Amino acid sequence: MLIEKLKQKEYYLSKLTMFLRNSYGIEEQVEVLWKVLTDIDTTIDDVFYALSMATTEDVDDLFNKLAELIGTKRQMDVTYLVNNVPQYYTLTLTNAELLRAIKTRILQNNYVGTFEEFISNYQSIGLEVLIYDTETPSTVSIVLNDSPALTDNDKKLFLAGNYTIRSVGIVYQHSILDITRLAIWDAITSVFDNAQWGE
Repeated sequence: MLIEKLKQKEYYLSKLTMFLRNSYGIEEQVEVLWKVLTDIDTTIDDVFYALSMATTEDVDDLFNKLAELIGTKRQMDVTYLVNNVPQYYTLTLTNAELLRAIKTRILQNNYVGTFEEFISNYQSIGLEVLIYDTETPSTVSIVLNDSPALTDNDKKLFLAGNYTIRSVGIVYQHSILDITRLAIWDAITSVFDNAQWGE
């Protein structure tokens, strides 16, 4: 349990330097952290238990606060192109979908930029993808395996680029296919019956 002075938001604001106190948005960030600290009567073990999705308790409020803390939210607008026609959706995420969005944002904020890390990050958020270069310079195509485990919201978020672990200067193209049915050549210039199978 927190002692009384630690329950007051003003206590934390008073600890900020003058520079931080005058910085744009800092009070709102303190507000979020303060709410997480004081509004949730729980332990860190309870938080991780909620994140494991093993609980049947109502953890919506906890997920909403964690999402806000790292810069995402339960309800969001997404846009992507289908045959060059913009598609607009407003999504409301389940806890499982929001947890994937939270994990994605954490990985996006900590991505160093290696290809191995790129692949590992997608595995960490439970997405099976095929990634290959295109004929267009600095453009990468990411194909998401069309798994029955994916929800409609998962697919829309992927196509809108919300699940993309980005590198500066790279353009990403997104599509969803059953990648187990694809034949992959070792080079984009390969022609039928005159190339090696890719890995």
